Amino acid sequence: MTVEQFKNKVSAIVDDCVGIKMFFVVGEANIKDSDVDNDALVRLKTSMVARLKTGIVENESLSIPLLSDADERKNALYRFDFDDKPLEFDLLEQALQLRVNAPDKYQVGDGNFDDISAIIVVLTGRNNETITLYKHQYTVSVLKAEQGALNLFKSNNRLSELDSNILKIDPNYVFLKLDNDYYVENVKTLESYLGFHDVIKDTAAKCVAKLTDMALIEDTAPLVERVEGEDMAFSRKLAKVARNSPVMGAVANNDIIVFAQKHEYLSKLLKLNDAGDKFVLKTKKSQDHFIKLVSDDYLESELTKIQYDSLAKDKLS
Repeated sequence: MTVEQFKNKVSAIVDDCVGIKMFFVVGEANIKDSDVDNDALVRLKTSMVARLKTGIVENESLSIPLLSDADERKNALYRFDFDDKPLEFDLLEQALQLRVNAPDKYQVGDGNFDDISAIIVVLTGRNNETITLYKHQYTVSVLKAEQGALNLFKSNNRLSELDSNILKIDPNYVFLKLDNDYYVENVKTLESYLGFHDVIKDTAAKCVAKLTDMALIEDTAPLVERVEGEDMAFSRKLAKVARNSPVMGAVANNDIIVFAQKHEYLSKLLKLNDAGDKFVLKTKKSQDHFIKLVSDDYLESELTKIQYDSLAKDKLS
């Protein structure tokens, strides 16, 4: 799906949004109807629609790279392309089913809201198309009535003390589901709070195993150590290589070695063993640049013949 096609699908729903359902995820996987009054839901629908319009439909800089290509670029919504999916994706599927067969209502109880781990919002268009959004529930999303400070609010033109907790719900989200695909807006939260770092580590480990089978590296133990040592930045790079390398399995080892040795910059960083048939990657710097090599990140301008290290290579065709 192109960016324009994606925008058009989102626009068709948010421009004529006729329904909204909100669910609370209690504990790890127990979905409850939020039981929020209609006026509040209408306000939430307005804010969510506005957020999607500005962030997606009207965003001229929007790009939709694969999640395995995630980097530091802005205005990106990453399409999920890993084999193993987080549990939270299944919760969105359940919410879609439950918008028709409503689950049990959330019991406010003492009003602490401590049992809410996530919020799921389903927006429905006129033709019954849906966008389902997952919001992680941070501890700061609840304003506590008792936390040492005096919390005041306006009441009958006077200031009164807050005597109950307040659950704050903003229009931000971690990921959304459109059709059969998932798009991640907040990669950091997906990794840090939703356990996706385990998927990345597993994919990175598989990449190291593949590199070992290629017999292109003298010793892959240092790579294993970095993955097992929770070097997530490095693991993400390996996960990207595992999914999208145009070099691994497609270019002969000898051709990779010849390219590196002829490259003005790489030839100084990537040393070979005595036999000249494997790279010796003892330093983190050499390991990082080897990963860039098999990611095909080193490009040369046909116009100027200048060599570049390219982070984001969005294909033009």
